[in-house]
Amino acid sequence: KPEIVSICTPDVTHVKVLELCLKYSSVRAVWCEKPIATSLSEAKAIVSRYAQCGVKLAVNYQRRWDERYQQIKQLIDGQELGKIQKALAFYGKGINHCGSHAIDLFMFWFGQASQAEVFDSLADYDAIDLTLDARVEFGGVPVYLIGTDERAYSLFEIQIFGSLGRIIVKRGGVVEFWRVKDDAEFPGHRRLDADEGPFILKKYPMTVALENIILSLEGDVPVLSSGDTALQVLSLCSQLLDMAKEKK
Repeated sequence: KPEIVSICTPDVTHVKVLELCLKYSSVRAVWCEKPIATSLSEAKAIVSRYAQCGVKLAVNYQRRWDERYQQIKQLIDGQELGKIQKALAFYGKGINHCGSHAIDLFMFWFGQASQAEVFDSLADYDAIDLTLDARVEFGGVPVYLIGTDERAYSLFEIQIFGSLGRIIVKRGGVVEFWRVKDDAEFPGHRRLDADEGPFILKKYPMTVALENIILSLEGDVPVLSSGDTALQVLSLCSQLLDMAKEKK
């Protein structure tokens, strides 16, 4: 009689196992690897069923549970970076497989997506899940997704440019914070100086995730990466892929 079930099976089996979990009344929460499903229609249907049944659905975009990425959100929300001018993400291995992690973070940091445009595409991992060059606005912030060829090397980096500073996220979650300061050598000019920032990882993100899921069952605490947020990511990825196909 499990109360929480973790789904770590291949992508194509996620919906089948998610449906199976709903047959057991003891199950109160399910923690599923992303994506929820391999098709948008199946994902919409299963998220709706979980909502109707009152079962919590968490989807493992684990960076939302990573304290370093939460600290970046706090800097953005607290205006430490000033007005956000734009952001960049470099990724490979498909918009769904790897690019979706960047998309999820931009939704987490900035808000809902709008005004999407695709410039180019590359099949470096999967003929269906293309790696795209695209521009999307998240909460009014222009974000550029730059696809790289996974066959040459793996890359996942994010840069955020604000009027008061710059954030660089390197592979492995290494975060650099650069603040704007007056240039002592050249009066009237401003430059970026490195700041250590508050980027400390005290707990493994999967531990934070499990604690969040348990707290969501015990009280009115939202699941940070839920079926709803994962569905928004999948919807945007599907939209971008459709736009890429139209350009071919």
